[in-house]
Amino acid sequence: MAPPRSGIAILLIAILCIALLPADSSAQSCTNYLTLASCIPAAVGNTAPTANCCSLIQKYVKKPACLCTLVQSAKKAIPSINIAKAVILPKKCNFGKYVPKNYKCAGVPVPRE
Repeated sequence: MAPPRSGIAILLIAILCIALLPADSSAQSCTNYLTLASCIPAAVGNTAPTANCCSLIQKYVKKPACLCTLVQSAKKAIPSINIAKAVILPKKCNFGKYVPKNYKCAGVPVPRE
């Protein structure tokens, strides 16, 4: 089944917005969920996170509250984001060991291993 066109349009807009951000805006911002735009496909569907997504996750994984804030902001803007899929990205990117034990994001347990 093909993804809905509106979802693809949102994804393309998000990627375009990231491409237009100034280079120094890649600093760890907890307010602009678009900094993780390359992770949106993995948080929406059944795709594996890309190398670029994992590189971004690595920047945030030691700040789980910040990463959780970004995930929640993204979910508000893009309702098709699945919180359970988003919070597993650190584990899928092999950074689960940095997640605090028993940590939850939006009430969803974040797996370490």
